[in-house]
Amino acid sequence: MSENILVIGACGQLGTELVESLRTIYGDSNVVASDIRQSEHAVFKQGPFENLDILDKNRLSEILTKYQPKQVYHLAALLSATAEAKPKLGWTLNMDGLFNVLDAAVDFKIGKVYWPSSIAVFGPGTPVNHTPQNCVMDPNTIYGISKLAGERYCEYYFQKRNIKSIRKKESYAGGYLLDPKPGLYSDVSDLDFTSLYPSIIKSLNLGIETLMGRIVTKDNYEQYNSLEQLKKRNPEEIIHIQKLNRKTYVLKDANISLGNLIDLIETNKWTISASGAFYRTDVKSIACEVLQDWFDQRNHYRGLKSKAGKAEDWANYKLYDLYQMAFKILQK
Repeated sequence: MSENILVIGACGQLGTELVESLRTIYGDSNVVASDIRQSEHAVFKQGPFENLDILDKNRLSEILTKYQPKQVYHLAALLSATAEAKPKLGWTLNMDGLFNVLDAAVDFKIGKVYWPSSIAVFGPGTPVNHTPQNCVMDPNTIYGISKLAGERYCEYYFQKRNIKSIRKKESYAGGYLLDPKPGLYSDVSDLDFTSLYPSIIKSLNLGIETLMGRIVTKDNYEQYNSLEQLKKRNPEEIIHIQKLNRKTYVLKDANISLGNLIDLIETNKWTISASGAFYRTDVKSIACEVLQDWFDQRNHYRGLKSKAGKAEDWANYKLYDLYQMAFKILQK
């Protein structure tokens, strides 16, 4: 029989996806979702759900006694904007909630506690480019401060109480997010990308059948290899690359001067991603062809939706909206 898993703070965006995925793996009855109030999402009707205020230690103990989980995912937190408006509540919920979970893990002998940290632990003094895993962390928001304190507290429990808390930030660098400073601003611009990730895939022609090789970086989180950046470096510099064998699909190590690599990329009109992978463009990848078809289909139904709206044909308006939304989700 599969072990039980408890997800705390399950009704947020991350929690909803996590519960759905865990239930696919472990079964609906073995994954217990909990939150301060239940969501109307269908996934929460497919398995056990418990109302839980994470600051209520007695209620937490009742749930743990009832289900005896061996893993706990603790996602309940007050995020940046609300925590800045209510800093004392933000600190109390984020820290005392974590304390309650870790203390309960000791009492109920829970094997693993999963607790997500955040990029918010970084701050103005953190290197923006090539950000290492261990570096200056000077958060300037309540959310970031509580997450940094939580990291240290999880480390303490691991060392002193033998609780394995899985809370390490991913080693791959993502976008650097700046929390907005409260105030009244003028001349504010809002930029958005149409289908951001599918657009990146299409612009680079990503696909296993178009992959030619990659630059091997010193640290796996370095993602700063645009062609423009490479041209700023010494062309005589020897770099380590891996070439893909098209017959065996095995990467073979090689060394090449940076200048020769740039010539190779430009001559063959290859694209190069920020992580250093380069792709041929003379043929379109299957992923790009599928994404382009979905993109065109979505635009088609958006056009029909717009026409239906102008004609006040609300039945078809709703139908076409569902169609375009389906293709939007497929692209994600």
